[in-house]
Amino acid sequence: MRINVQVLKENLDYCLEKVFFTSATFYMNYDLKIVNPYSKKFGGEYVPRFKTIIVQKDESECFDLIFATAIHELTHHVCFLKDGNLSHDETFYSVQRQLLYASFELRYVSPYRLALAEEHLSRYSERKRIKKECINYTNLIKVKPIYQIEFTYFKHKSKGFKYSNVCGCWYRFIKIKDEEKKSSYRIREIVK
Repeated sequence: MRINVQVLKENLDYCLEKVFFTSATFYMNYDLKIVNPYSKKFGGEYVPRFKTIIVQKDESECFDLIFATAIHELTHHVCFLKDGNLSHDETFYSVQRQLLYASFELRYVSPYRLALAEEHLSRYSERKRIKKECINYTNLIKVKPIYQIEFTYFKHKSKGFKYSNVCGCWYRFIKIKDEEKKSSYRIREIVK
């Protein structure tokens, strides 16, 4: 997969504008580099001294995961400029959530594909939190509250799945039992 760094940075800047409005330009002064993998432990890093975000690309990863990693590192950049803090505290998670939701709303990232990238999230230290945010976001957008939706990357046309060009994956609606109707839209992964 070939990633255009300039387009990725522009998309990240649009997310900053969506979250911070007029003060967004203050946070847009950073460099973004996409590099080949050099560590299996981290998906990216932020170097505050040079205001540089480094994101590792991996051919097996989906673009959504690379974008989410860039958002994570961009959050470090924003928090560092705000209060000089690089730790994962409540402020960090609040900013990360806002930027991630902005990327969902601008359709740069699909919460469905990102939630399904579990096996690739394994080297990403925030995998449980990111997956939880994807599910929380999809719970906010209620489309058909009496249905549950299943997603998969594998072709299951014979089992009633349809392909979505928007999500880039296969999906189907399943009627929720009466006692579960109160809970809204949920993602349920399909086990291989």
